[in-house]
Amino acid sequence: MHRHVGNLRQVADRVCNRLRQLLLMPHDRACFAPAASRSNFGCGEFPWVGFRFKDTENYLSNYGKAGRLRPDSFQYRLVIVDITKGVESVVSEGGQLLTTLQSLIDEETKRTRKARDQYGSYVNLAQSAIALLNTFIVSIGRNHFLCAALMLSVQKSATLGFLSYVRAHTAQAEFNSRQLIEFCVLTAYMLAHPDEDVTRSTNGGGEGFRTPKSLSAKAYRWLGCEYGHVSALLKDMKDQINDTASHASIYLTHFTFDWESGREDAECFNGSFFDQQDDDVVRLYLMSHARLVLLVIETLRRVAVAHGGFTLIDDIDERLALLDRDVNAHRDALGPRLRKPT
Repeated sequence: MHRHVGNLRQVADRVCNRLRQLLLMPHDRACFAPAASRSNFGCGEFPWVGFRFKDTENYLSNYGKAGRLRPDSFQYRLVIVDITKGVESVVSEGGQLLTTLQSLIDEETKRTRKARDQYGSYVNLAQSAIALLNTFIVSIGRNHFLCAALMLSVQKSATLGFLSYVRAHTAQAEFNSRQLIEFCVLTAYMLAHPDEDVTRSTNGGGEGFRTPKSLSAKAYRWLGCEYGHVSALLKDMKDQINDTASHASIYLTHFTFDWESGREDAECFNGSFFDQQDDDVVRLYLMSHARLVLLVIETLRRVAVAHGGFTLIDDIDERLALLDRDVNAHRDALGPRLRKPT
């Protein structure tokens, strides 16, 4: 038993080290346009708003002053707690984590609120990336309504991934990152193919949606042919997730289970609801998440420029370049602390 637990620990460490190296690898900076000047963008907020339609003639009655949607019309907003305050210790009693549902909810809130103090500018970096994702589209064409639906899922996946990382739920964050990639590819495809039939006939003679694999496979093939560069980068990031966190595995248990408690001389098995991660590893995940969001924006920007459907902010190229530079600076600063022999 003692030797078996030690071997598993060594395997997990090797996987962790390999993953760190993959996440620290620089992406192709030629993917982004050079910055003309430094932008003031990057306040670290989450401005979720409803999308406007290009042909708003029939929808003007839904808008009040300053173009805000009326409360009874469709919109999607997200309010999150201020994470600059509320630094407190882990909820505990006698050294044991309280496992009531309310105590877990309270702990989730505390971890979110103290994230900026604990992980520093890496939280700001991830927030700035998500803020750009949520604001780089000015309007969406009426015939691209499916892209509006998909974009909300893109934004939601990116935000849930961020919140899961700072709350110490790595597997859930990676799952949301994978969905972010998949929704990005579908959005790009539907942007270029607004008339694509997404339904199918069922055996009962009715209609249903095409299977996810059927439509996604077509979307991935198209993106690979038309935009091979960004497609390859997205595939690399998805492969990293698939290799470690996409499915239930023994490897994932090491985030929450204390494998040392599996030794023969241990009195009991120990674990935690929250992942036990080094702060620098969490910073690494936040940096990587910002890089993924950056790539998602760039992918959709390229497709929108070529096929229309989305009207983008005027300075999107400059903002992408600025964010790209910030991601690289954070990666370079973190690298020496995480590079360990495999």
